[in-house]
Amino acid sequence: MISLAFKKNNVVNIEPNSIHYTKDGNQYFMTLAHIGFKNLEERHAEIVSQNGGHVLEVGFGLHCSADKFIDSNIASYTCIEVNDTIYQQALNWAQGKPNVTIINGAWENIVPTLTTKYDGIYYSPLDIDYIAFMNACKSVSKVGTIMSVQGINTMGIDVMQLNVDSNVAPPHLYDNVFTQDLYNALYNNYYFKVYWQYFNGTNFVKSLVP
Repeated sequence: MISLAFKKNNVVNIEPNSIHYTKDGNQYFMTLAHIGFKNLEERHAEIVSQNGGHVLEVGFGLHCSADKFIDSNIASYTCIEVNDTIYQQALNWAQGKPNVTIINGAWENIVPTLTTKYDGIYYSPLDIDYIAFMNACKSVSKVGTIMSVQGINTMGIDVMQLNVDSNVAPPHLYDNVFTQDLYNALYNNYYFKVYWQYFNGTNFVKSLVP
């Protein structure tokens, strides 16, 4: 889910190919307008599901990664979604999927209550809590657990310029409203290097996906 993080009480408008809300006059959204969005989500899901077993995801969004997880050879899929409206959408999506659990709440409150040891973990909201999240997930991880996190030029993904002659400045998503123009700049001028972490029993260690 490449987006700024949705919060619990944000009033969101959900359409078939987009989710958006307005706050302080600024519009935040995610969209399937660019195939790169779905491809990146699916790539994260492929990485995280390599071990099979039990998968945990934070952030449901447009369920691109969730769909990919369900199509993978995993034993179970658990998703933590903080926004009430998106949570209801996730419950609807989960109907008829017996190996799926959807939990409403903030990960800070939910992760400490989990008793499953997960084989793969995906943190999809774009915010600055990923390091705290990794630390919290040590208690629900096995040796070898794979974690992938979103983030631009962080431990998640690096944005690399496609055209070195382009005049488009690298987008910094923490300082900009995530508008359609930013989507266009991101997917028309850049490609992504994806990183993942594996749990060595003590810490999550960063690796670059070839």
